[in-house]
Amino acid sequence: MFRFFRRNRENLLLIFAVLIAPFYLIFLGLNGCFHLLKRCIYTFKRAGLKYMDYNTLQTAAFLCHVALYYQEDDAFGTRPKQPSKSVQLYREALAIQEKILGGEHLDVAKTLAELAEAYSQPGNTQLRQQVLLRALAIRERVLGACHLDTIESLIKVGMYCDSSGQSDTYVVTLLRALELTGDYLIAYSSVVEKNADWRYFYIFGILMVLVREFLVTGQYERAEQVLTRLIATADRLPENIPLRHPDGQWHTERIEVVDYLTLYAWVLQKQGREDERATINERVRAIEQERVERVYGNSSGRR
Repeated sequence: MFRFFRRNRENLLLIFAVLIAPFYLIFLGLNGCFHLLKRCIYTFKRAGLKYMDYNTLQTAAFLCHVALYYQEDDAFGTRPKQPSKSVQLYREALAIQEKILGGEHLDVAKTLAELAEAYSQPGNTQLRQQVLLRALAIRERVLGACHLDTIESLIKVGMYCDSSGQSDTYVVTLLRALELTGDYLIAYSSVVEKNADWRYFYIFGILMVLVREFLVTGQYERAEQVLTRLIATADRLPENIPLRHPDGQWHTERIEVVDYLTLYAWVLQKQGREDERATINERVRAIEQERVERVYGNSSGRR
């Protein structure tokens, strides 16, 4: 076998090159097309910025789109990421929207939220905080506190506090977002049951991550504080409100009341509070028993 390869290696290499060459040429052609397409888009956007009318909402929307283009990474390496250019374009779009719509419009709040993302680079922390708070204030006044857009803005303010080292404010802000989420779910329970907007799961997931961070670092009292609020919120929700995403993508978070209670019992055990732990375990057993009776009772009834 080895003798055969040694004697015919030149022919074999030629055959291999003939077989691979078409695929390699196709790859080069596709890669060149992608580069050309990206370059054309880049050129057209730059040309559009020079000759457009700066007095329309369409211009503001276009500027936001181009700002996002500068903000994202380029997969083909045709241009570097330019956050400063993105900030400039967002501010120009914001000026147009404020001139036409006024300073209390939801489109202004949306652009402010996008501008805050562009301000995420080091050195812009103060500006980012101002922009986030202004977007939150607009949504609170226009939509009310118990709206998912407002709650989302509040969570982003909390994330900023966490990144800037304000851990206590971070926790307080997230717990406030949880309380507002509970109010939203109670007020709009019939809508939520049929609505495809599952953003309210986000706050539950964030707080469970926060609980795990507290447990890893041994901050059992703070973990207990968050778990108590989670349990209280879950207890006051209507039964038709699910606490787990129906398509299964949230299963890793285990967002259910039993899981909150089980983890809470473990925290109490770590603190040596066995009587309270026993009470929580009794409640867990009661919930599980009720669930079993409901499932098997319905099954026997159908038979």
